[in-house]
Amino acid sequence: MPYAKVIRVDMFKPDTRNLSIIADYLNQGKIIIYPTDTVYTMGCRIDHIEGFKRLCQLKQVDMKKAKFSIVCRDFSHLSDFSAQLDNATFRLLKKYLPGPFTFILPTNRHFHKIMPNAPKTIGIRVPDVPLVQEIILKTESPIFSASILIEDEDQYDSKADIIIEKFYEKVDLIIDGGNLGEIPSTIVDLTSEIPEIIRQGKGIL
Repeated sequence: MPYAKVIRVDMFKPDTRNLSIIADYLNQGKIIIYPTDTVYTMGCRIDHIEGFKRLCQLKQVDMKKAKFSIVCRDFSHLSDFSAQLDNATFRLLKKYLPGPFTFILPTNRHFHKIMPNAPKTIGIRVPDVPLVQEIILKTESPIFSASILIEDEDQYDSKADIIIEKFYEKVDLIIDGGNLGEIPSTIVDLTSEIPEIIRQGKGIL
């Protein structure tokens, strides 16, 4: 495959031209790497099965066992993939999102019709970054996403130049938002009655 296109963006004031480029790549089922309010992540449109397959190949995981997050702009897409939420769960989501959290929710039948091999639970992210929110608004679709770990280490790549060097032959588009932190989102499981922190990250519950 050809080398990835690299574009430099202001995460907090993205310009219209760059947003159009990013949306075009996602709408074609391409794999992008982009910055969030925590770490860099790679992703594709949630409704593009071929993009999802490629994402699984890049992460070297079985499609049936893939534990990716769905990055949303807000709560308007929740009914597309999540089972109905009770009032307490919805209030918790409203309190902490947008922000550096990944909340694990049960998936619904509609989502399994779109993605037959989808897991029974899925993580939801709403990053507090205008760039990400504008990308999703432009494409009108959430993004399947997976964080980028440093090879063989439980750490996350934070420097844009390292990301570019490692992935410019593997993905289609890399969005350079500068250097980020190395602390990922806090993962909270909401599939049982009492919320359970699976991974303590940047977000404080």
